[in-house]
Amino acid sequence: MKNNLLLIVSTLLLILSGCNDNENSNSIEKLNEFKMLVDDELWLPSQIDKDFCMHTFSCSRSEIDGKPLYTIKAYRDSNLITDLTSENFFHMQIMNVNSIGKYSISDAEGHFKNYAKFFINKDGKRKFYRNSTNNDFEVEILEFFPKEISFLTGIRGKFSGKLYNVEDKNDFIEITNATFSFKKTNTTTFNQCNND
Repeated sequence: MKNNLLLIVSTLLLILSGCNDNENSNSIEKLNEFKMLVDDELWLPSQIDKDFCMHTFSCSRSEIDGKPLYTIKAYRDSNLITDLTSENFFHMQIMNVNSIGKYSISDAEGHFKNYAKFFINKDGKRKFYRNSTNNDFEVEILEFFPKEISFLTGIRGKFSGKLYNVEDKNDFIEITNATFSFKKTNTTTFNQCNND
Protein backbone atom coordinates (compact mmCIF):
# COMPACT_ATOMS: atom_id res chain seq x y z
CA MET A 1 0.00 0.00 0.00
CA LYS A 2 2.87 2.38 0.83
CA ASN A 3 4.46 1.65 -2.55
CA ASN A 4 1.15 2.42 -4.35
CA LEU A 5 0.78 5.69 -2.46
CA LEU A 6 4.38 6.63 -3.30
CA LEU A 7 3.73 5.79 -6.97
CA ILE A 8 0.56 7.94 -7.04
CA VAL A 9 2.29 10.91 -5.36
CA SER A 10 5.27 10.62 -7.74
CA THR A 11 2.95 10.50 -10.76
CA LEU A 12 1.02 13.56 -9.55
CA LEU A 13 4.26 15.50 -9.02
CA LEU A 14 5.43 14.57 -12.51
CA ILE A 15 2.12 15.69 -14.04
CA LEU A 16 2.12 18.97 -12.10
CA SER A 17 5.71 19.79 -13.05
CA GLY A 18 4.79 19.11 -16.69
CA CYS A 19 1.96 21.67 -16.39
CA ASN A 20 4.39 24.24 -15.10
CA ASP A 21 6.64 23.68 -18.12
CA ASN A 22 3.68 24.30 -20.44
CA GLU A 23 2.81 27.49 -18.59
CA ASN A 24 6.38 28.77 -18.98
CA SER A 25 6.36 28.04 -22.72
CA ASN A 26 3.33 30.36 -23.02
CA SER A 27 5.00 33.14 -21.03
CA ILE A 28 5.00 36.75 -22.09
CA GLU A 29 7.66 37.62 -24.64
CA LYS A 30 8.80 41.11 -25.57
CA LEU A 31 8.53 41.39 -29.36
CA ASN A 32 9.76 44.96 -29.89
CA GLU A 33 12.85 46.82 -28.72
CA PHE A 34 14.16 50.37 -29.22
CA LYS A 35 17.17 52.16 -27.75
CA MET A 36 19.80 54.67 -28.75
CA LEU A 37 22.61 56.82 -27.44
CA VAL A 38 22.01 60.56 -27.78
CA ASP A 39 25.27 62.46 -27.33
CA ASP A 40 26.71 59.33 -25.65
CA GLU A 41 23.86 59.02 -23.11
CA LEU A 42 21.46 56.08 -23.15
CA TRP A 43 18.03 57.14 -24.39
CA LEU A 44 15.12 54.78 -23.81
CA PRO A 45 11.41 55.42 -24.36
CA SER A 46 9.31 55.83 -21.23
CA GLN A 47 7.98 52.76 -19.45
CA ILE A 48 4.30 52.92 -18.54
CA ASP A 49 3.36 52.01 -14.94
CA LYS A 50 6.47 49.82 -14.52
CA ASP A 51 4.86 47.32 -16.91
CA PHE A 52 7.45 45.09 -18.62
CA CYS A 53 5.52 45.29 -21.90
CA MET A 54 4.40 48.93 -22.03
CA HIS A 55 6.93 51.37 -23.51
CA THR A 56 6.20 54.54 -25.46
CA PHE A 57 7.45 53.65 -28.94
CA SER A 58 5.92 52.19 -32.08
CA CYS A 59 6.52 51.22 -35.67
CA SER A 60 3.97 51.32 -38.44
CA ARG A 61 4.31 49.85 -41.91
CA SER A 62 2.39 50.92 -44.98
CA GLU A 63 2.85 50.93 -48.73
CA ILE A 64 2.82 53.72 -51.27
CA ASP A 65 2.60 52.50 -54.88
CA GLY A 66 3.89 49.09 -53.75
CA LYS A 67 6.87 50.60 -51.92
CA PRO A 68 7.13 49.71 -48.21
CA LEU A 69 7.26 52.65 -45.79
CA TYR A 70 8.19 52.35 -42.10
CA THR A 71 7.56 55.05 -39.51
CA ILE A 72 9.19 54.76 -36.09
CA LYS A 73 8.14 57.00 -33.20
CA ALA A 74 9.54 57.05 -29.66
CA TYR A 75 8.70 59.28 -26.69
CA ARG A 76 10.39 59.93 -23.36
CA ASP A 77 8.49 62.02 -20.85
CA SER A 78 8.22 61.99 -17.04
CA ASN A 79 4.43 62.49 -17.36
CA LEU A 80 4.08 59.91 -20.16
CA ILE A 81 3.04 62.53 -22.73
CA THR A 82 3.15 61.01 -26.21
CA ASP A 83 2.80 63.86 -28.68
CA LEU A 84 4.84 66.84 -29.88
CA THR A 85 4.82 68.29 -26.35
CA SER A 86 6.66 65.28 -24.93
CA GLU A 87 9.96 66.12 -23.20
CA ASN A 88 11.70 64.13 -25.98
CA PHE A 89 10.19 62.86 -29.21
CA PHE A 90 12.02 60.92 -31.94
CA HIS A 91 10.43 60.34 -35.34
CA MET A 92 11.98 58.56 -38.32
CA GLN A 93 10.52 57.56 -41.66
CA ILE A 94 12.16 55.13 -44.09
CA MET A 95 10.82 54.76 -47.64
CA ASN A 96 11.12 51.96 -50.17
CA VAL A 97 12.44 49.37 -47.71
CA ASN A 98 12.55 46.31 -49.96
CA SER A 99 15.69 44.52 -48.85
CA ILE A 100 18.32 44.14 -46.18
CA GLY A 101 20.86 46.93 -46.53
CA LYS A 102 21.65 50.57 -45.83
CA TYR A 103 19.27 53.48 -46.36
CA SER A 104 20.36 57.10 -46.30
CA ILE A 105 18.19 59.49 -44.30
CA SER A 106 18.85 62.64 -46.28
CA ASP A 107 15.54 64.04 -47.52
CA ALA A 108 13.91 67.20 -46.33
CA GLU A 109 10.97 66.35 -44.10
CA GLY A 110 7.78 65.59 -45.99
CA HIS A 111 5.33 62.92 -46.98
CA PHE A 112 6.92 59.89 -48.62
CA LYS A 113 10.48 60.94 -47.77
CA ASN A 114 13.36 59.49 -45.73
CA TYR A 115 13.82 61.72 -42.71
CA ALA A 116 14.55 61.79 -38.98
CA LYS A 117 13.74 64.40 -36.36
CA PHE A 118 14.08 64.85 -32.62
CA PHE A 119 12.32 67.32 -30.32
CA ILE A 120 13.47 68.50 -26.90
CA ASN A 121 10.87 70.38 -24.85
CA LYS A 122 12.37 71.84 -21.69
CA ASP A 123 11.49 74.82 -19.49
CA GLY A 124 8.81 75.98 -21.93
CA LYS A 125 11.25 76.03 -24.86
CA ARG A 126 11.36 73.66 -27.82
CA LYS A 127 14.42 72.63 -29.79
CA PHE A 128 13.76 70.89 -33.08
CA TYR A 129 16.53 68.80 -34.66
CA ARG A 130 16.37 67.12 -38.07
CA ASN A 131 18.63 65.41 -40.55
CA SER A 132 20.61 67.35 -43.10
CA THR A 133 20.63 66.51 -46.80
CA ASN A 134 24.36 65.62 -46.59
CA ASN A 135 23.92 61.86 -46.09
CA ASP A 136 25.24 61.91 -42.51
CA PHE A 137 22.37 59.84 -41.08
CA GLU A 138 21.98 56.19 -42.03
CA VAL A 139 19.70 53.26 -41.23
CA GLU A 140 20.72 49.66 -41.81
CA ILE A 141 17.99 47.05 -42.09
CA LEU A 142 19.36 43.74 -40.78
CA GLU A 143 16.34 41.43 -40.83
CA PHE A 144 12.69 41.15 -41.84
CA PHE A 145 10.00 39.37 -39.84
CA PRO A 146 7.34 38.24 -42.34
CA LYS A 147 3.83 37.48 -41.08
CA GLU A 148 1.45 34.91 -42.47
CA ILE A 149 -1.49 36.35 -44.39
CA SER A 150 -0.34 39.95 -43.83
CA PHE A 151 1.84 42.53 -45.52
CA LEU A 152 2.74 44.00 -42.08
CA THR A 153 6.30 42.65 -42.14
CA GLY A 154 8.38 43.53 -39.09
CA ILE A 155 11.98 44.74 -39.23
CA ARG A 156 15.18 44.80 -37.21
CA GLY A 157 18.00 47.26 -37.73
CA LYS A 158 20.28 49.97 -36.47
CA PHE A 159 20.93 53.62 -37.22
CA SER A 160 23.27 56.49 -36.45
CA GLY A 161 23.93 60.04 -37.50
CA LYS A 162 23.62 63.71 -36.68
CA LEU A 163 20.47 65.79 -36.37
CA TYR A 164 20.78 69.57 -36.57
CA ASN A 165 18.90 72.31 -34.74
CA VAL A 166 16.70 74.03 -37.33
CA GLU A 167 17.44 77.43 -35.76
CA ASP A 168 21.20 76.98 -35.28
CA LYS A 169 23.10 74.59 -37.58
CA ASN A 170 26.10 74.69 -35.20
CA ASP A 171 23.92 72.97 -32.58
CA PHE A 172 23.44 69.28 -33.27
CA ILE A 173 22.85 65.99 -31.51
CA GLU A 174 24.59 62.79 -32.43
CA ILE A 175 22.78 59.48 -32.29
CA THR A 176 24.91 56.34 -32.08
CA ASN A 177 24.44 52.65 -31.26
CA ALA A 178 20.72 52.93 -32.02
CA THR A 179 18.95 49.61 -32.46
CA PHE A 180 15.37 48.58 -33.08
CA SER A 181 13.46 45.37 -33.52
CA PHE A 182 9.77 45.30 -34.43
CA LYS A 183 8.22 41.86 -34.76
CA LYS A 184 4.87 43.52 -34.08
CA THR A 185 3.89 46.60 -36.09
CA ASN A 186 0.82 48.79 -36.55
CA THR A 187 -0.50 48.44 -33.02
CA THR A 188 -2.95 50.83 -31.38
CA THR A 189 -1.27 50.62 -27.97
CA PHE A 190 2.30 50.76 -26.68
CA ASN A 191 2.20 47.07 -25.74
CA GLN A 192 5.51 45.62 -27.00
CA CYS A 193 4.75 42.00 -26.02
CA ASN A 194 2.85 39.04 -27.40
CA ASN A 195 0.02 39.29 -24.84
CA ASP A 196 -2.51 41.62 -26.47
